[in-house]
Amino acid sequence: HFGTSTIKNWLDNREWQKFYKGYFDLNYNERQEVEDSMTQAAGVLLSRIWEEVSKLFLEFLFNLLSSLEFFKI
Repeated sequence: HFGTSTIKNWLDNREWQKFYKGYFDLNYNERQEVEDSMTQAAGVLLSRIWEEVSKLFLEFLFNLLSSLEFFKI
């Protein structure tokens, strides 16, 4: 899906760090907690995207089956 690679790159490249004021002033444990929070937050977005993809796929299958029944294939 077109939205997942953007989110993954944002996390993997750590681009978000430059937008988090004072991130580099935090100690190791605090930075780790922030990184874990970012990963968890991204997980929610990724789940939502895949929910939409799953819904579209199921609708496609339903419409395909309906079309096949209509044409008696």
